[in-house]
Amino acid sequence: VRVTLTPPVPVTMDGMQAVLVAREEVVHGVDSDPTVGRREIQRWTASRDRARRAIEPGESFTIEERILIPPDAPLTFAARENRLDWSVEVTIAISGWADWKSTFPVVVGPATALAPAGIVAIAEPLQSRS
Repeated sequence: VRVTLTPPVPVTMDGMQAVLVAREEVVHGVDSDPTVGRREIQRWTASRDRARRAIEPGESFTIEERILIPPDAPLTFAARENRLDWSVEVTIAISGWADWKSTFPVVVGPATALAPAGIVAIAEPLQSRS
């Protein structure tokens, strides 16, 4: 995961955390009155950095962390009535401000089918909150 910050004002970053999350969605009663069940099935704190850093206005600061997928992790899956999605939730703590949070979708698949290091392809953020 790579996140670049370029604040317009001086800030102090108090730390960063990346959490790997797997969520399942199941549709029951597809043909008549369908209901959708969603639940988080796994959550791992993949990375935590508590180093305090001052960032000046206009200065770009990049945080890059490699997240290892557990070898027994279920693969990303999508079908008509069921799906299993993965994401990385990144939180950056900033002194005196609300934490910056963003969620990035991740595809988990066999190591032979995806990136050489293993397993992860990261897309654009799903959501951003400040």
